[in-house]
Amino acid sequence: MKAKVNLSWITFIVIAQFVILLISSCIIGITSFYSKRDSISEMLKANTNQVAELLGKDLNSIYTIADNSYLNISVQQALQRDNAQESSVYEKYCTHQLLESLSTSHPAISDMIIYPLIGEPYHIQNDIVGIQNCYELREKKWFKQISKLESGFTLLPEENGLIIKGIERPYSVFGRTIYASSSRKIIGYQFLVVNTKWIETVSQNEKAVMQYYVCDNKNIPLLLREQEKKKFQISEREGYFTEESLINNNLKVVGHYARSYLLEESCKSIIIVLICMSPVMLLSLFCSSIWIKWIKRPTLELTGVMKQIEQGDFCIQLPHSQVEEINALSVQFSRMLTELSIEKEQNRKLEMRFLLSQLNPHFLYNTLNSIYWMILDEERAIEACEMVDALSNLLRYGLYEIDAPSTVGQELEHVEQYLLLQSKRYEDRFCYFADVPKELQSLEIPKLTFQPIVENAIKHSVEFHMETVEIKLTAKKENGIISFCFSNNYAELKPIELENLKRKFTEDYRPNETEVKSLGIGLYNVYRRLKLMYGSNAELQVHYENHMFMLVINIKTEAKGRKET
Repeated sequence: MKAKVNLSWITFIVIAQFVILLISSCIIGITSFYSKRDSISEMLKANTNQVAELLGKDLNSIYTIADNSYLNISVQQALQRDNAQESSVYEKYCTHQLLESLSTSHPAISDMIIYPLIGEPYHIQNDIVGIQNCYELREKKWFKQISKLESGFTLLPEENGLIIKGIERPYSVFGRTIYASSSRKIIGYQFLVVNTKWIETVSQNEKAVMQYYVCDNKNIPLLLREQEKKKFQISEREGYFTEESLINNNLKVVGHYARSYLLEESCKSIIIVLICMSPVMLLSLFCSSIWIKWIKRPTLELTGVMKQIEQGDFCIQLPHSQVEEINALSVQFSRMLTELSIEKEQNRKLEMRFLLSQLNPHFLYNTLNSIYWMILDEERAIEACEMVDALSNLLRYGLYEIDAPSTVGQELEHVEQYLLLQSKRYEDRFCYFADVPKELQSLEIPKLTFQPIVENAIKHSVEFHMETVEIKLTAKKENGIISFCFSNNYAELKPIELENLKRKFTEDYRPNETEVKSLGIGLYNVYRRLKLMYGSNAELQVHYENHMFMLVINIKTEAKGRKET
C-alpha cells in the first residue's frame, strides 16, 4: 500500500508542477502584454505629437515659400498684365524662371501653379498639370470653395482633375485665391502640389512597429499609393492603438501601432518560460512514468487475466510481482483458477454425457421403428436381420467411450451405416452425397455430430415427400476456418419455425421441458456439444430458401481448443 500512496503523491506533484507552469506562463504573458501596451501607448502618443509638430513646421515653411511667391512684386505685376492681356512672351518666361527659383527651395513642392484670370498658367512641371486655364478651373466643383477664401490654403479633394491621372507619385494639392497687394481685387489663383517627399522622414515600411499617416479631417490618408492605402485600411481595422494629432485645420497625423507585434512579444515571453521549465517537467514526467509502469503493470496483467477468464480460458499462469501485496493476490488467484478449471472440465464431461444420453434413446427409437416395419413384411425378414446387425454396430459406436471425441472420418462412416438402415425403409426416396477432403477427416469433433443432422433431413423431408430427396455434405477450409455444409431439398419450414431454430443456436438459449418434448433435442444437442469442445470457436448457421434447407458448422482451428491433427 505504501507504493500506491507514493505513486499518488508523485502524480499529484507532477500535475501540480504542470499547472503551476501553465499558470505562471499565462501570468507572465498577460503582465508582459499590458506592460508593453501601456509603454507603447505613451510612446505612440508622444511620437505622434512630435511627428505632427515637425510636419506642421514643414508645412509652415511651404506656406512661407508660397506667400513669398505670390506676394513678389514682379509676380503681382505679371498677373495684372496677363489679365489685361499685355504680357509679352519674354515677360512670361521671366515670370516662369522667378517662380521656379522660389519654389524649388523645398523638396516637398513638386509644382507651384499660378493661374491668371486670363491666359495660360505659370508652373514648373508641364507633364502633371491637367487644367490649362482659368476657364477650365471654374468648371470644377471645388472651385467655389477656393474663390470664397479670403486668406490661407484649402486642401483639394483627391480626385481634383488638376493633376493628370496615372501619375506614379501621389500628390496632395492645396489651393487659394490671390489678391492684389494694394487692394482686395482677385488677380489669380495659386496651387501647391506637395509630394511624398514631405513625409519621407516618417517610417512607412512593412516591418515598422509604429506607422504614421497624414490625413484630412475625414481620416482619408494623403500622399499614399494604392498599395499603401490598403495597408492603412488594414491598420485601421487591426491596429491595436491609434493616436491623432492636428497639424492645422485641414490636416492631422494618425499614428498606428500593430496589434500583431504586441501579441508576438507576449507569446515570446510565454515561450521563453516554457523552454526554461520544460526540461524540469520532462524529467518529472519521465520519473513518474517509470513509477506508474512499475506499480500498474501487475494490476494490468490481472485485468487481462480476468478478460481471458470471461472467455472461458482457465489455463493461465500469473506472473510474479515485485509488490508483495499484489504477488500474494496473484498466488491466491492462481489457486482459485486451478480449482475452477477442474470443476469446469468435470461439468463439461457431465453435460456431454447428459446430452448423449438424450440423443441415443432418440436415435434408437427411430431405428427400431424402421426394423419393426420390415419384420411385418415376411419377405424382408433377412434384411431385418441385417439391420439388427448394423444397428448393433451403430450402438457400439455411440455407447463405447462416450466421453471420447470422434473424428470426421469416423462420423462419415457412422452416417453411411445409418443411411444404410434408412434405405431399407425408404428405398430410393433419398440419395446421399458427401465431399469431404481427406486432410479434414482427422479433425476431432464430438461423437454423433453428423448423424442427428442427416436424421433431421430424413424426418422432415423424406417422410413427407414421395420425390427423391437429395442430402449433401460438403467441407472446406478457408482462412483458418473449417466449414461443414449440410443441405437437403423438399424441406417445409415456416418463418416462425426458422426463427425459433436460429434462436436455439445462441449462447443464451436453454430449452425448457415443453420445447424438448415438442421440438426435439437433436440439432440443439449438436450445437451444445460443439460449444463444450470448441467454445466460441464453433458456430452453427441455418438458411432456408425455396424449400432448400442448409445447416453450416464453422470451426476456427487457429484458436485454443481441439484442432485438426
